[in-house]
Amino acid sequence: MGFAQNSWTKFMTYNIRYNNTADGLDAWDNRKAELIRFVESQNLDIIGFQEVLVEQLKEVQAGLNPTGRKYEWVGVGRDDGKVKGEFAPIFYDGNRYKKISSGHFWLAPNSEQPQLGWDAACIRICTYVVLKDLRNGETFSVFNAHLDHVGSVARAESAKLMQRKMKEIHPKGKHVLMGDFNADLTDSAFSGFRSWENSRKDFGPKEYTYSTFDPTVLGGPVIDHILFDFRVSNKQKARILRPMFKNRYLSDHFPVVWDVQF
Repeated sequence: MGFAQNSWTKFMTYNIRYNNTADGLDAWDNRKAELIRFVESQNLDIIGFQEVLVEQLKEVQAGLNPTGRKYEWVGVGRDDGKVKGEFAPIFYDGNRYKKISSGHFWLAPNSEQPQLGWDAACIRICTYVVLKDLRNGETFSVFNAHLDHVGSVARAESAKLMQRKMKEIHPKGKHVLMGDFNADLTDSAFSGFRSWENSRKDFGPKEYTYSTFDPTVLGGPVIDHILFDFRVSNKQKARILRPMFKNRYLSDHFPVVWDVQF
């Protein structure tokens, strides 16, 4: 839906792959300009990125300049709560939304400081922002997370923690959750989200959001999701996009986009 249609909101979740020089042909420096151009072209209202190192964050922030948009962002590095390690930042259109509050917590038993959670292989973090839509007065929260790729207990406990935090941070409010869950929503870890509106429902059994940079590799899981804990009055079908550059995918994840009308 277009920018002029005031009541529609366009969300994207996108794991852009951290800056790893060992990726060779697919290293960040070789794809960043095109990836930023792609994101810019989507005319998005709210974006949840994952696997973003601080230098990548600066480059994305500097490069995103779509007409009519003024992106602002929230987030911290997961390793120190400042700039070290991967961010799970949320970008939003500052021309459309007013930030009411924002913050972060770690996906761990002590969610107030960096630490491994349960059986996780990596420190994991969740970023949130509470926004007011200046066009219609709607207030809602957005949570963006990157769950652990190894620890099944960590994924399950992280899902429970996020739901508790939503009730604490924005009680009785509308909540949006997006991110890289490192599992399909059919996983028992996400049983608490079964009643939520979710992008996964729009994808068939052969769809996938995680692959490699190589388009000749076919198949994989759906692990990137957008969810709402409220019913939306109207919506387009969620889409998995597969942006490419020089016959390679722009990341080893595909972005998920969903237009909804609150």
